[in-house]
Amino acid sequence: MSHGLLVPLDGSKVAENVVPIVAAMAGPFRFNVRFLEVVDAVEGPAGAADLQRAAASFNRYASELAEEHGLSRDQFSAATLMGDPAGRILEESRGEAMIALATHGRGGFRASVLGSVADKVVRRAEIPVLTVPGLGKPKAFGPGPVVVTLDGSPAAERALGPGRDAARLLHRDLVLLHVYSHIPPDPANMPSYPPGYLAQRAETARGWLASVALPGEALELVSGWTETALLEAIDRLDASLVVMASSGKGLAKRLTIGSTTDVLLHLLRRPMLIVPPAAES
Repeated sequence: MSHGLLVPLDGSKVAENVVPIVAAMAGPFRFNVRFLEVVDAVEGPAGAADLQRAAASFNRYASELAEEHGLSRDQFSAATLMGDPAGRILEESRGEAMIALATHGRGGFRASVLGSVADKVVRRAEIPVLTVPGLGKPKAFGPGPVVVTLDGSPAAERALGPGRDAARLLHRDLVLLHVYSHIPPDPANMPSYPPGYLAQRAETARGWLASVALPGEALELVSGWTETALLEAIDRLDASLVVMASSGKGLAKRLTIGSTTDVLLHLLRRPMLIVPPAAES
């Protein structure tokens, strides 16, 4: 299994927010950190000599960042490539274990959601992607639990393995979070729920959540609109890391934002590990 952690940087301060998290993971996960700068083929150096100078400059920059956050010289490397930033990052990620990046790089998610490099990488990556908010000062993981979000589907359960690994290696508690919702009663045909319906619905949801849990794992069950309830529960739990499986082809190919993963990616202000669909045969 690869132990490479690919970390794209663009020279911006917000992109650097990922480095403390990367440094905290490098030892426990036995990651070999690869800092990567991709110079846009249109805006970048004109020739080989310019690219060499850019590479030397980036190597110094990455080394200073690594030293500042406690990475030893044998834990990281740095490279500068030319091309389409998102495309080259995805190419370089093949064979690696994970990509880690800030969600507000140059230009920012809010400035150009579909045009941002981070958004393209998250949508197309075939390996887990760790996203870190690029707002505020850089900081490492908090003391709170690792929270794995589950929606009752087998696809969502892909997050269990990476979530359990993260909790074990980071020495954090693990919480399995499930939001269940119910269709509001129809005033015309059913003005209220039958007696005991809501309690039965909650019991069914809790039974499923318990069926996928291992001994010692905490269960958190909430009811409400999925995205809002998730955000509120994650903040209440003070999660240090949120682990969620993406929804398959929809996340990679959709041109509009809508899935739960997309919503949390744009609104969550905590580190989030997004687990992609299993590779197609």
